Amino acid sequence: MNREQIKEKLIYLIRNAVSDWYTGPVTEETTMQDMACDSLDAIELQVIIEKAFNISPDDRVWDSTNNIGEWIDLVYSLTKNQ
Repeated sequence: MNREQIKEKLIYLIRNAVSDWYTGPVTEETTMQDMACDSLDAIELQVIIEKAFNISPDDRVWDSTNNIGEWIDLVYSLTKNQ
């Protein structure tokens, strides 16, 4: 998958996962705080993404990201050679 395809899929997954409490835009600049996600919500999103893309980055890698764009870059970097 190229980066744009990953972006579309990841944003789709996030929108579905947070739709009960967040209806605003989800862009590369969106943060967990923007979507009113607590730490448990963030972990649940990460698990959804890991399963969808068949990846398993270390928790410290997830913790070092600040927004959806960085999640996209992370997924892309872990899947570009698959």
